[in-house]
Amino acid sequence: MKKWQYQQQIAIGCLGLFVLLAVSVMRQASWLIQVDQKLVDAINVSGLSQHVRILAWLTSIGSPAVTGGVVILLILFLWRIHQVWWAGLLTVALAGGDGLLIVLKMVIARQRPGNPVIADSGFSFPSGHVFSTMLVACMVVTLLWHWLGKIGLRAASLSSLVWV
Repeated sequence: MKKWQYQQQIAIGCLGLFVLLAVSVMRQASWLIQVDQKLVDAINVSGLSQHVRILAWLTSIGSPAVTGGVVILLILFLWRIHQVWWAGLLTVALAGGDGLLIVLKMVIARQRPGNPVIADSGFSFPSGHVFSTMLVACMVVTLLWHWLGKIGLRAASLSSLVWV
């Protein structure tokens, strides 16, 4: 099996898992409600819920507004150094990714919990924070891979982990 075929199978498998989770969320599957409740109980027992400032800070870093701002700065930088094709690609990826996220949120329509630690609006699944952060990480990894090769991929992976 060729490397691209292996990667394609992994991507299809991940997409399949996401679809299963999305359908479970839409149908309000009992197993998912139990997992949610166990996670909330674990957070309350651990005392993590007392660190609201830290959670609020982490939430703000991963917000679509912050990650979108980072991507816009990256697009402007690419435009400035005459990498117009890459700037356009990132613009399309940002707009397309955010558009896809909005459509998924509307289709799945999972309400937010009744007692949130940090108030937010809109639907809760899929997470805009996680989606936006991963979109930025993928953009950075792709750019560094293109410009720096395999060594760049290692640096990109490390920088993406730090970001996430």
